[in-house]
Amino acid sequence: MGAVVIKVIIEHSNDYEKQFIIKCSDVDEEVENIKLLVESYGERLEGRLGDEIVFIKPAEIYYFEYVDYNVFAYTSNNVYKIAHSLDKLEKTYAYESFFRCSKSMIINLNHVEKLKSIMGNKIIATLDNNEEIIISRHFSKMIRAYLKAE
Repeated sequence: MGAVVIKVIIEHSNDYEKQFIIKCSDVDEEVENIKLLVESYGERLEGRLGDEIVFIKPAEIYYFEYVDYNVFAYTSNNVYKIAHSLDKLEKTYAYESFFRCSKSMIINLNHVEKLKSIMGNKIIATLDNNEEIIISRHFSKMIRAYLKAE
């Protein structure tokens, strides 16, 4: 099996509706992820910052963390309280490179600059804001498998 080739064709139409047609031999996980990515384009997540409701682009989020029965989204500038469980966020944003790294945290792999193995079969992920996140032993196996598949 060779490398996956993705061909992009753009056709002009007088329709006001934008359509994305995916042609493939099989509807596999990769095709489903592309579909979800296109469908969620421009989608924003609702978060609370004090008494304000703020809409956040998922790409701006460095990680989600569960602390004291609450879920928070961390961006470069703020921490937002989120009204979703980590399980729901993990399922919703998995196709956008969000990865469960411990029972209480999901990181955005697009903000990871480097990974370093440490004792206990854990991994330290250094984010592009120089923050370090520990990927637990259980989830380090999954990220290694994910990286090998890439």
